[in-house]
Parts: sequence; C-alpha cells; structure tokens
Amino acid sequence: MASFRLGFRLLYLVPVIIIGISVVVMMALVAAAPQASPHRPVSPLPMITAVIVEPGSLRVPVYTRGVVAPQRQLTLITEVSGRIVSASPEFKNGGFFKKGEVLVRLAPEPFQLELTKKQQAVDAAIVRLEEVKARAVVARQGAKQNATDFALYIPQLNDAKSTLAAAEADYKLAALQLERAEIRAPFDGRFKATRVNVGQYVALGHAVAEIFALDVAEIRLPISDEHLALLDIPNQYQGDSRSADTYPEVRLSAQLGGLEYTWSGRVTRAEGGLANNRLLYLVAEVTQPYQRDSSQPGRPPLEMGRFVEARISGRLQQNVVVVPRSALRPDDTVWVAQQDAGAEQADLRFRKVDVLYKGKDQIYLRGGLQPGDRVVTTRLDFAVDGMNVRLEPSA
Repeated sequence: MASFRLGFRLLYLVPVIIIGISVVVMMALVAAAPQASPHRPVSPLPMITAVIVEPGSLRVPVYTRGVVAPQRQLTLITEVSGRIVSASPEFKNGGFFKKGEVLVRLAPEPFQLELTKKQQAVDAAIVRLEEVKARAVVARQGAKQNATDFALYIPQLNDAKSTLAAAEADYKLAALQLERAEIRAPFDGRFKATRVNVGQYVALGHAVAEIFALDVAEIRLPISDEHLALLDIPNQYQGDSRSADTYPEVRLSAQLGGLEYTWSGRVTRAEGGLANNRLLYLVAEVTQPYQRDSSQPGRPPLEMGRFVEARISGRLQQNVVVVPRSALRPDDTVWVAQQDAGAEQADLRFRKVDVLYKGKDQIYLRGGLQPGDRVVTTRLDFAVDGMNVRLEPSA
C-alpha cells in the first residue's frame, strides 16, 4: 500500500519538474538574447532613370502614312468590234506583261477582207487618174485659146486626185482597223482586273482589262501646316521647273508577317491646293517597286494598295535636343534631376520646354534645357518640385 502511494505522488511530481525546467531554460534564453538598438525609420527614395542631353544639329524626321498606288494605270478598251480568238498567257488578275506584248487578239479575217476591198478601190482610183491625165493631154493639145477649164480637164483631174486620196485614206483606216484587232501593252505592267475571255464577242468601246505600270509607285502623304514647316519643300510657282533632287528623301516601312521591311523613295511634288481636311498632300515616288532587294532577303514587292508608314527627312535644325517620348509630361514639361558631385541623391526640378516635333518614339526640343541636363525618363505616379530621388548608376 505504501508503494502505491509513492507511485501516485511521482505521477504528479514529473510534470511539475518538467514545467519548472522549461521555465528556467526560457529565462536563460531571454537573458542571453542580444539587445536591439533603436533606429529611426527611413523612407526609401524612388529610383529613377535619366538621359543626359546635348543640343546638336540634326534633320528632324516627319512621320506620316499613306497607301501605295501606281503612277500610271488605265483601262484597256476595244477600238474595233470582233470575237476574241487569243489572249496572253498572263491575261488574268495579277498577271505580268511586257511593253509591246499582245494582250488580246480579235479575229483578223473581217479586217483583212476589208483591207483587200480598200486596196482595190485605191488601184481603181489610180487607173482613173492616169486615164484622166491622158485625156487632159490630148484635150489641151487641140484646145482653143479661150477654152474653158472643163475643156482643159482641170476639174476632172482634181476629181480623180481627190478620189485617189479618199481611197488611200480608206485603205489606211482599214489597215489601222486591222492593227487595232491586236491590243498591245503600252508599258511593262500588271493586270489589276480582266473583264473578257477568249471566244467572247466584244463591241467597240468594251472594257477589256484594268492595268497599271510597274516602273513607279506613288504614295500620297498628308502633312499639316505645322509639320510642313519642318520639311524643305520648295514653293511651286507657275512656270517654275525643279529637279526631283530638291525634294526630301522618304523611307517607307510596313510590317509583314511580324517582320519590318523598308523601301526608299523621294518626295517629288505637292498636290495642288489643300484637301477638304485642310491638309496638304505630298506625293512620294518609289522606283521599281517590284524588284528584289539583296540587302533585305525575302522582302516582298511594294504591292499596290498596301498601307505604309513614311519617314520624311526634314530640314536641318540647329540646337535641337532629343529625348524619349516617356520624358515628356503634360503641358509640355519635363523633370530634370539635379545632383551635386559626390551626392547619393538628386533633386527633381520642373522645366517648361519648347517642343519642336513629337515623333514616333522621340520628342525633339529646341528650348528649355541646358547641355548636360539629366532628363528623367521614369514615369512617376507622384512628384513635386524639389523631391529627392536616386539615380540609376548608368545615369
């Protein structure tokens, strides 16, 4: 019985001993822990990027856009009636052809027969003229001194000559009709649309096909008065003649299949007057738009109807500063980071700038900044004049 009581007491003493040991160990750990020294809370300064600007002389490019169109295009129309007996192998939408190539041929037999008839009329007129001439010689040899013009065969000769001239004119017209039975290409070109088929009968004035030339492509480029001042476009006066070299160069670009391709051209003229949208349209030309370019393997032809971006070389400007578009703030302002030598932070300063032109990716400024200024390019959600910032090491 005594041993049972001893075991029961030990059952309660073991947890008490364990708790006591735990408390002693905890107090020892707390006493041995390092003491934290108090620090003042520090607000992190925003990190920014900036570009150092240096004014210089450069040509400010003007960006616009337009649609490619052929310089020469026309509709082929029949000048005679007849049945189509053959056509060029390329007589189809998109087909190519060479200058002088026969595109469509009408049945020539009716025109050949008509030419034979006109030749007979010419021969008959020649015979009659010679006969009248012979009679005139005989009549004049026996004519009296006061003989009339009719007796001298003067009107008969004039009539015979006129008959021969008319017969020759009819022969030339018949030969021309035979020639017109073949419709030939007026230039190297391409079919935009074909309207007839072999075996079809076509009347005079029937539209056969729409074609365009391949030598030059044109692009109409809209320009506002503000941007026109950036370009060296000579004024056009009546009677003036100017070389194409006096107009600026232009680079056209288009995105095709995720790749960008370019074509070089030149502005050649300005269209007469302003359009209804109060814009002046310049016309740029690209020669041989369907030729390959060894410097751009895989570049497709500059197809008619393609929408392209245009970069026109501007006139030379002095003391111009170029910054990324992200640097410009509302109301034509920028932030400039001013940093003293050896300082770890910089101050933001508000600057009003004179914007010369807002390009596709860059802004061109001509006032408000000094050489060596650091223009902030980071977008800041909140900024005030004089705010402290940190600069990226590269800035």
